[in-house]
Amino acid sequence: MEFLQSPFDQRALSAVEYALSTVLTELVTIPGSWGTVENPRPTETISRGRPHLLVVLRRWFECILGVHACGYSLRGQFNIASFTVGARLQVKMTGIVHLFPYSRLDGGLDYTALVSSIEQFMTLRELVPPHLRVWLDLIGEGVNGVEYLIRYHTSLMEPRQAFDFVLEARNVLDQVRVLDPLVFDMIISLHPELADWDTDSYCVNWYMDAARRYADSRTGKAFEFAHDLTGVLTVGRNCSAHPARYLKNFMVLILEDDFPGLVARFQRSIFRAGLLPIFQLDITMA
Repeated sequence: MEFLQSPFDQRALSAVEYALSTVLTELVTIPGSWGTVENPRPTETISRGRPHLLVVLRRWFECILGVHACGYSLRGQFNIASFTVGARLQVKMTGIVHLFPYSRLDGGLDYTALVSSIEQFMTLRELVPPHLRVWLDLIGEGVNGVEYLIRYHTSLMEPRQAFDFVLEARNVLDQVRVLDPLVFDMIISLHPELADWDTDSYCVNWYMDAARRYADSRTGKAFEFAHDLTGVLTVGRNCSAHPARYLKNFMVLILEDDFPGLVARFQRSIFRAGLLPIFQLDITMA
């Protein structure tokens, strides 16, 4: 059973040892946060999971999926001490493992215990970053058929990859607008919080504000953006192409400085529309 730790692997650390010996997160400054035209310096910071942590967390979830794929559940009878992290960041179960026939209810108990185990892991010396809290909350909803979304969630992507996904998904959304207006309208309807986003209370990040207020050199007038999800995505694209063109690694942070959690919500909307497999995240995040 691939989810079990081999007793002959001497290089694996217990999850506790790994957490205590490794820096899991980092504080990242958000460019343009609360800046001005004259002084666009970053003043806000946000906690982010380091790349190795993102791999470990995805493989941790895949370890539990491996148990379920074999037709078993653990009925939530495990904790942080039940796992090891290998030299290549593989996550396995160790010790005495009690297996039971799988049921959706018992699978949900495993998801709840998994969230608790990861919280124990993270808080041994650090806090759970906001983007990973979104991921854990999704797991905590139980067995809902969203395993693909959980495995390849934007929260487990590095910021550059997550923004590349946003740009690609925006292009797909433009195609869907023409090819399947009903699906397009459904996706837009899943973001009612953006219905009146184009007011002075948004785009307080200097780079986003510069993109929003950018004027057409021919007419001298600022571009107009749709008052829905597509308008926000267009501002983000324009921002990455012009004011923040040298800050591609930070674009998710810049975008979510004004629209917290938008990237994960957008990905979930794409998933609900049945479009997420188009992006082949199982290959790019393998």
